[in-house]
Amino acid sequence: MASQLDIPIQEVQRRLGADNPWWRAGAGIDQVEAGWPRRAYFPHFCQLALSPDVRRAVVLIGPRRVGKTVMLKHLVQRLLDDGVVGTDILYASLDTPLYSGRSLESMVRLFSTTQGHADDRQLWVLFDEVQYHKDWEVHLKSLVDSYPRMRFIASGSAAAALGIWYPSHCIAIRSQRTCCAQGNKPQLRTRPRCRPAQARGAQARRCRAQPHG
Repeated sequence: MASQLDIPIQEVQRRLGADNPWWRAGAGIDQVEAGWPRRAYFPHFCQLALSPDVRRAVVLIGPRRVGKTVMLKHLVQRLLDDGVVGTDILYASLDTPLYSGRSLESMVRLFSTTQGHADDRQLWVLFDEVQYHKDWEVHLKSLVDSYPRMRFIASGSAAAALGIWYPSHCIAIRSQRTCCAQGNKPQLRTRPRCRPAQARGAQARRCRAQPHG
């Protein structure tokens, strides 16, 4: 795997520019992505992500192909529609090889430096596939503490939810296809900040999910 030092910073900047087309004046998310139907969970997720009362990161957890990336992209479009300047929004999928070996904070600093942001500017940072970053929950908590003017939102696989202490407001979602097949409404669960249970033998630390909605 390539290390951070193996990849020229210009290559990383070019990839970030390609992944964030809304940095160009008048541009939004990809037209195909914009046409995807809104997930049943989206209004709840959007309300939580946009709420000024939530002063922690918002983390979207769920199985693969359940629609987490779609919801992040639709959140970007919602921000743009609400008048947020495109250059104030960063989206980065951490399974991208060019980002290998780069810390979350270095990505944030590169974003802010590239766009010339003032220290007091309200910014939005969306990390997709966050489970690809080792100890992501620790780094995410550090970012929340260090950059109070930035709003951090992340998504990760269901496996990323095991054995961690949540430094965030976490949303766990079920497959909409499965729920509909069972004749049930799609369910959304939130996990507020809480302490891990005491580990018993090889059992992973867990945090009990609380129903929401």
